[in-house]
Order: sequence, then structure tokens, then C-alpha cells
Amino acid sequence: MHSPHDKFVKESLKNLAVARDFVRAFVPEQIYSAIDINTLALADKEFKTKSHKKIEADILYKCNLQNESGVVYILVEHQSTADKSMPFRMLRYCVNLIAEHLAHLGARRNHPLPIVVPICIYNGSNVYPYSNNIY
Repeated sequence: MHSPHDKFVKESLKNLAVARDFVRAFVPEQIYSAIDINTLALADKEFKTKSHKKIEADILYKCNLQNESGVVYILVEHQSTADKSMPFRMLRYCVNLIAEHLAHLGARRNHPLPIVVPICIYNGSNVYPYSNNIY
């Protein structure tokens, strides 16, 4: 069941002006300074696993790098309940997103791998009790 916060977060982050502010606030400076923020756009948030199971992210942005060929994906998940496996879930989303990106490139695979920045917004009623580290 989706919370009212879930809908609010998703709808708010679809607004590109809000998205640019969000990206500025939460993407690490080293990555933010390398992206062309004017190319920030919503991307198809549905991708497939190796077994062809569909995965849907809450929000997915794509933007170009400023001075080189390559893209950055910003993957945003909103979580209102604590999920001990969230780091693994985000890792799985990142790996599947990169795999789909490579499949889309086809013969042009000499392009660099995309940078994926996973961000989880947690607004549970208690402090998040689990590690946010995959290790």
C-alpha cells in the first residue's frame, strides 16, 4: 500500500524545477559538478532483470556529462517503512539499469558505463534502524 507521502514525493520530483534543486542538494558534488543539469530529464523508470522480470523505480532521471560522452542516472526510491534489504535492492536496481543501458547501446558498447547515483528517501515514523551500506 502506498502512503500519501509516496504519491507526494513522486509527483513533486516529476517537476523538473524541483528535480534540479533535489539533484543539487543530494547528488555528491564531484558528480554534480560534472553533469550538464540542463539535460536533466525523467527517464523510463521500468527496466528488466536478466530473467526478464520487470522492475519499476519510483523516479529515474538521466542527464549528460558536461565535457565527455557519458550519462548519469539518478535513481530515487521513496521508502516509508524500514527495509533491511534496501541497500541490496538499490544495488540490484543499479546493476539492472546498467545492463539495460548496455543492451540499448548494442554495437556502440565502447561508450563508458553510466554513472548511477542511488538515493533513498526514508520517512518512516522511527529512525531508520538498519545499515544503509551494502557491505
